[in-house]
Amino acid sequence: MNMVISATWLTYPALRFLRRFLWIAGTSRDLGYDDSTLAYLGAASDRRLMEMGSDSACENMKQIIESSKARSLRILDFGGGGGSHGFAFLGQVRWAVVETSARVEASTAVLSSDGLSFHSKIEKALEYLGRVDVLHVSSALQYTPSPKTFLLELLRLSPEVLVFESLVTTDRSRPYRFMQYSFLKDNYGLRNDKRISKWKSIRYPLTAMSRADVMTVILKNYEIDRVWEYPTQSHFPSGRGLAQWGFIASKRR
Repeated sequence: MNMVISATWLTYPALRFLRRFLWIAGTSRDLGYDDSTLAYLGAASDRRLMEMGSDSACENMKQIIESSKARSLRILDFGGGGGSHGFAFLGQVRWAVVETSARVEASTAVLSSDGLSFHSKIEKALEYLGRVDVLHVSSALQYTPSPKTFLLELLRLSPEVLVFESLVTTDRSRPYRFMQYSFLKDNYGLRNDKRISKWKSIRYPLTAMSRADVMTVILKNYEIDRVWEYPTQSHFPSGRGLAQWGFIASKRR
């Protein structure tokens, strides 16, 4: 048993190093959030979902929208890409996505429709919505330069309901920062798109807030309705992982 454990500890980092070497060897540079080509690939992928009439995979939002007594909820989707989480609800809600400038340009050109808009600044999304009934953040806060700063800015909008999904945090008292890598093929449905290799590597800086800090900030004005954990993790280069989790919270009366 000890020999197996020792072999695993030696082999796993070596395999990760080899994979990183192949990423570097196979590309002149890594793509990031600010890459225009990547933004248009993402928008094109989301457009295919929209044309297929794909139902939203976000069951949490579906339940909130269906149970709401409001005639038209106003939803701010921070880091929402092409707005695919809201495709199933177009015509029922006003959905404003806050994204990078490159992604906003691409999504506006390819995906804008009645009730769905894209903005590069939080205040511009608020101007469009008028108010925020639901704040939706899915796998986005950890990719901002300063997650706590953005979290506080979003909470100042005073949304009635918070829906955070795939949030990466650390149990440490201080933030943990590292680079997260993946292949383009693992992020978008490329089909026969020849503009860029599906084996191109994508690199995202990830900053994991302290989970305790997140809860302290949220609980100041909100009550937690539900918390859940995800089985997948965001991995350190050493092979250890940071858990992903989510929660729904309602503003205190």
